[in-house]
Amino acid sequence: MGHTVSKNYFYNLIYQVVSILVQVITLPYLTRMIGEDGIGIQSYTNSVVSLLMVFAVLGIDWYGQREIAKEKDRKKRCSEIFWELCILKFFSFLILSPGFLILVFADKKYAVYYLALLILYIGTMLDISWFYKGMEDFIRVSLRNCFVKIAGIILIFLFVKEKEDILKYIVILSCSTFFANLTMWVGVGKMLTKVSYRDLRIRRHIKYVVQYFIPTLASSVYLLLDKAMIGVITKNEYQNGFYEQAVQVINMMKTVVLSYNMIMISRMTVLYQSNRSSQIRKALDKSCSFISFVSWPMCFGLLSVAKEFVHVYYNTMIMDVVNILYIFSPVILFVGISNMLESHLITPLNMRRKGNIAVVVGAVSNFIMNIILIPYFHAAGAAMASVLAELIIMIIYIVYSNTYFAFKNILINSYKKCTASVSMFFLLRILTKNTRSDILSLVIKIGLGVVVYVLILYILRDDLVLDAIKYSKKWQKKESKHQGRKRREIGD
Repeated sequence: MGHTVSKNYFYNLIYQVVSILVQVITLPYLTRMIGEDGIGIQSYTNSVVSLLMVFAVLGIDWYGQREIAKEKDRKKRCSEIFWELCILKFFSFLILSPGFLILVFADKKYAVYYLALLILYIGTMLDISWFYKGMEDFIRVSLRNCFVKIAGIILIFLFVKEKEDILKYIVILSCSTFFANLTMWVGVGKMLTKVSYRDLRIRRHIKYVVQYFIPTLASSVYLLLDKAMIGVITKNEYQNGFYEQAVQVINMMKTVVLSYNMIMISRMTVLYQSNRSSQIRKALDKSCSFISFVSWPMCFGLLSVAKEFVHVYYNTMIMDVVNILYIFSPVILFVGISNMLESHLITPLNMRRKGNIAVVVGAVSNFIMNIILIPYFHAAGAAMASVLAELIIMIIYIVYSNTYFAFKNILINSYKKCTASVSMFFLLRILTKNTRSDILSLVIKIGLGVVVYVLILYILRDDLVLDAIKYSKKWQKKESKHQGRKRREIGD
């Protein structure tokens, strides 16, 4: 990875880690304070509003990041794209804003919660993080979001004290997003130049924004509609509550993978623009190796520690959550590979038609399987449908990307990580067979799993581990020379 990529990944990872820590700290607290029913209400209403926002955002976030990355060295052109997309987004949100009135009047049971989520709706309209990502400036996005996340957790502990505080919880979440996105506008003017309104050509973006909107909408079918369908079909807020708890755990694990892929969209776009084929190939191999290195042990590690994690995390043994985590475990790998191909090939090369087919097929499959499986298996059925949908999308992406990055390359970069992960899983089962489900057991299992996994990869002579060891020795040697030079200077 180049210096810019490494730095961006570091800052983006900091934000993702903070987000994970916020969830780790708040979710058990919220489970005790507002209960599974309260979490279910928040999950259901947020998923409905998020579906509305998907239509309002169109595909501006992904498309905007790509277009800014292409033109980031041309300030005037970059400024025109920024304002054209901001105006387009504003009118899109304005046109769809009556949808909130429909929600309020159509679902009186949750009307007050939808009104609170209006703050989230406006905050999403203000989101210009796509501009900073296109400029490969993840520092501002990450640090500002970290500050808002920390402020949000403080407010939750101060004001959410009982089951009746669900509304306060939703307001805090909505305001956090609103202020995080509002602060993005501070200083953005220094990165832009003045442009005339007459020079703006908004209509030329509509075709491409719609192309990027299709996969966003399709993805939302199984990312957001799952929760809505559980609520509608089961009429059981408890089912939605523990499904949301399992999904949050999976999302926490996916962030390590997705945060890396996110920063690579801009970098790969620049490489393709300048036709640097050798660097493109090198980046694809390194990224695939890294995604495999992270994804495989997460899948099998989750199977090993799910019971202990749920017991420690929620201070109880909710087997419904444990079982859903077991079902969801392969998703980390499926999403990692498909998202890598999306961010490294499909989006930078503007292969939207093919990408749209993959995601639409997956979304339709998920919707159909939800209808079939949720009535029989409830929340577990929704989890099964999501896993199958992600598998379908991954397979289609692999087929479409085979010309640029052959499937054998994925296998070459994965088989040692897969072998090490499976070995780690069985060794953990044997070594920790009779341990209790407590925090000490959880820490021991995770620590032992990491050591076993890395050790097996070293024995297998995995390139990523060997390169990391070489880099570490090189850095230590350099640091040793630096310290020696300082001591000599002090002696003189």
